[in-house]
Amino acid sequence: MFKCYTGVTNTDEGSSTIPQYLICPLTRPLFEDPVTLETGQTFERAAIQKWFDEGNKTCPVTGNSLECLSVPLANMVIKCVIDSWKSKHCKNILAFASQMMEEKEGREFAHSDDGFISILEQLITIYSREERIVNVKHLISLGSVQYLIRRFVLGTTEEKIRGAGHLICCIEADASCRDRIAKAINIQVLIEFLHSKQIEARTNAVPLLTELVCPKR
Repeated sequence: MFKCYTGVTNTDEGSSTIPQYLICPLTRPLFEDPVTLETGQTFERAAIQKWFDEGNKTCPVTGNSLECLSVPLANMVIKCVIDSWKSKHCKNILAFASQMMEEKEGREFAHSDDGFISILEQLITIYSREERIVNVKHLISLGSVQYLIRRFVLGTTEEKIRGAGHLICCIEADASCRDRIAKAINIQVLIEFLHSKQIEARTNAVPLLTELVCPKR
């Protein structure tokens, strides 16, 4: 999976802050499989299992000793709350994305125009793979591919690095985007990223190069 910056825990225009009780205190991302300990604290299953496997016998948050060191069943109440929040959040930011793309129509690319990118990264990072594909398809239908291509071509090095990750998401959601992207961007830029000292540059360049150079692998 590509790596990209995300500001999902901050309040952005057109989006809402993730409630803290829906975020694992150990790993920080939005819960996928929340479990609640006897202390009332909730953690991501894999994170608390690792905590126990390391020999810890206390709650990571309260420090209280635990009588039960087995991982409990999933907290279905929190899972339902997460599903509801994600559904509402997705509708809000997709509506805002639609508004932004309408405003961008006919405008020149601007380096400071990060609102749409923030929305895209929220749709990518806090949803499952299946949900992400559906979300990105919505953005593609709004004309986002051309904007992302333009951002990659005209953007700074940092914008190109992040943009490579965004473009691979577009191809993942809709393979028909591949030819448009291949014709528009300079492959040499991606090859140079393979030798970059930045892990993110290498991580994003490899899958995009693979898709563009070896589509029928």
